[in-house]
Amino acid sequence: MPKERPAHVMVQVNPRAISPSAGVARAMELLETDPATAARQAEEILKVLPDDARALYLLGAAWRRTGRAAAARPVLESVVEGRPGAAAPMFELGLTLVALGEEEAGLERLRRAAALEGEAPLGLEALRAAHSEGNAAAAFPQAAFPPTPTGGLPAAEQVLRERLTAAPDNPELLWLSGEVAARRGHLEKAATLLRRALARAEGLREARHCLAVVLARQSRHHEALAEVDLLLAETPEDGACLRLRAGCLFFGGRMAESAGLVARLLAAAPDDAQLWLQHGYCLRVLGQAEAAMAAYRQSLALNPGSGDAYWALADLKTARFTAAEATALRERAGETTSAKPDAPQLFYALAKLREDAGDWAGAFTAYAKGAAIMRRRSTYDADGITVWAAMNKALFTSDFLAARDDGGGCTEAAPIFITGLPRSGTTLVEQILAGHSQVEATMELPDLSHINTALLQSGGGSALGFPEALAKLDAAERTALGRAYLDRAQRYRHTTRPRFIDKAPNNFMHTGLLRLILPNARIVDVRRHPMAAGVAAFRQYFQSGQEFTYSLRDIGLYYRDYVALMANFDAVMPGHVHRVIYEDLVEDTEAVVRALLSHCGLEFEPGCLRFWEGTRTVFTHSSEQVRRPIQRDGLNHWRHFAPWLGPLETALGPSLNDWR
Repeated sequence: MPKERPAHVMVQVNPRAISPSAGVARAMELLETDPATAARQAEEILKVLPDDARALYLLGAAWRRTGRAAAARPVLESVVEGRPGAAAPMFELGLTLVALGEEEAGLERLRRAAALEGEAPLGLEALRAAHSEGNAAAAFPQAAFPPTPTGGLPAAEQVLRERLTAAPDNPELLWLSGEVAARRGHLEKAATLLRRALARAEGLREARHCLAVVLARQSRHHEALAEVDLLLAETPEDGACLRLRAGCLFFGGRMAESAGLVARLLAAAPDDAQLWLQHGYCLRVLGQAEAAMAAYRQSLALNPGSGDAYWALADLKTARFTAAEATALRERAGETTSAKPDAPQLFYALAKLREDAGDWAGAFTAYAKGAAIMRRRSTYDADGITVWAAMNKALFTSDFLAARDDGGGCTEAAPIFITGLPRSGTTLVEQILAGHSQVEATMELPDLSHINTALLQSGGGSALGFPEALAKLDAAERTALGRAYLDRAQRYRHTTRPRFIDKAPNNFMHTGLLRLILPNARIVDVRRHPMAAGVAAFRQYFQSGQEFTYSLRDIGLYYRDYVALMANFDAVMPGHVHRVIYEDLVEDTEAVVRALLSHCGLEFEPGCLRFWEGTRTVFTHSSEQVRRPIQRDGLNHWRHFAPWLGPLETALGPSLNDWR
């Protein structure tokens, strides 16, 4: 990577423009890799020089990076007031306001900073300056770029397109173009651009880091980990890379390693609110609910009002808010606006608080507010799911399957796929099967979706081309795809047990694909009463991946399409999918478990009935519930919300009664 970048791509405001003293300069070097230590050093300097603008700037910048944007704001405002012509503090204040949900005010400061610096359009300025923030924010709990002022991205994209036309091999332009593509959600395009950048400048760390985040967002955590490890080979103590590594380990199924790394990071930065939150996530999946609760509360103490921390506590299911926490949550939710990034989490947490108090109307109102914000932020298209189901029903006929009874597909019977709707009992069934001596539970594996995406692209990138792509697969290609799935899944396995579980509820959409590429795999469809399933999904905050849950109508349409699609598969390949009815499992557990094991080709083992004694990590929102015996109290919980469920009932149509 060149030591000096061309002026037209030098788009990061340089903090050293404030000409810091040697002490501040040393602390400034820690700002991106260890902001908590940088903050402590700034505080020490301010004890001696309480009005030093350079140290105040450093303190505000460090606090923003450790999740303390509210505390950073007045500090940075004082610096900007005293030095209105300095670009760096103006820029940092802009990012702080954006982090607090005041996007318009933040954008205005960013524009002023860009004008003071005189280097590049706002889109590039905001993108480049937000890069380091995105590194940390993307690592946990789910790799995703933070909200970016989208108004600037079209301008940035246009500038980059023009410059790439003139210099198509410029690695810096390729990297920034990849960043823009990633922030706009075009992940495949982003990965291609970033790989092109690295092919021309292998040492361009920013491009490699962005590629790692893009791969993580695509659930390619093992590939992302390889990129992160290349970065850490050069700078082993790079804080942003270590955080991203922790996230890749976590989502790659190596939870204990992730927990150890987060604990090490916390030892060096005990005042980092985000790290405490990450620590709690790790402890929760490892079955340490009480310790997770303490970690979430420590995060909340360091970053009061954090929607993420409030929701983390609420999502423990067994936790209850203290009186002080409840008061603070009500105040915070009452003050929030839909523009604030953590507004949905606050409303979902408030709903849980009201549920615990028996205030069903108030709880539903809060759930609806949180869901409405998520729905506005989503591009979910319910009609697209209906079309997908119709295309699969049209393609997978008895004649189509008979014509492919040619020995194609990988014939191994190792995988057991558990499908259904989220919050319908899929994790419970997984926990029951995991109690068997021949079965290993993994996690919600992304690999079948990767294969599906590749087939979509081979069909022209549109769902309309998917049936044709499947129909063209010959026996050898179907076998290769099945083998590719098993090879990818192996990375998530940690035992030598002959069978393993892939519990990704939405995989029911790929039932036909599974029949073609893994004909001997077992498929279990876990189903729950549509009203109970719908309400359970609506009450759960999903950051991503379950966008149909943000609207009662969307949930009903989704359930209707799901039931119709699975009915078609029951008709054309009878007995291939085994159905577990959640209500039956609760009422007659042993009979249902015996039938389930028989379908999977497994002998009955009593340990499957004592599933709550298992010590495995549980990754889903049901982690606490499946660590105790089956409870009946959830069967009719949905009826508390019955007065407000009209849109769900209407959208369900005939599946409301014909769902078994």
